[in-house]
Amino acid sequence: SFERRRCLIPADGFYEWEKNGKISQPYYFQMKDGAPFAFAGIWDRWQTEGRTITSCAIITTTANEVLAPIHNRMPVILDNESYDLWLTGRTPDVKSLLTPYPASEMMSHAVSRDVNGTTIDDEHLVQPVDPTIGVNLRLF
Repeated sequence: SFERRRCLIPADGFYEWEKNGKISQPYYFQMKDGAPFAFAGIWDRWQTEGRTITSCAIITTTANEVLAPIHNRMPVILDNESYDLWLTGRTPDVKSLLTPYPASEMMSHAVSRDVNGTTIDDEHLVQPVDPTIGVNLRLF
């Protein structure tokens, strides 16, 4: 897949969990300007039990300074100018893109542990909370 099936996975943020004993605190990561971006991905199509399944995966790299306190790796985030190279470039050339995104362009904050609930999907999942008490920090 890395040789012939590269893709872009659009996003406007992502979560990573800080493990602290038995409790994991989720954090939300995004660009400082809130702009959408793309992860470097690979995809494949395969058959099982008579069904065709198309799947994808996000490529990861070493964490930058924003993510390092939380986790040792991060998704490869591509800048707009690298999209074409990622999608069509030769393998030796695209390997140069597999680097941490500049920390100076990113920000993060703790979010509610509700992100672990598969039935919950609303805007409070990206709003800041105090990680020591899990209370939403937005002003009412």
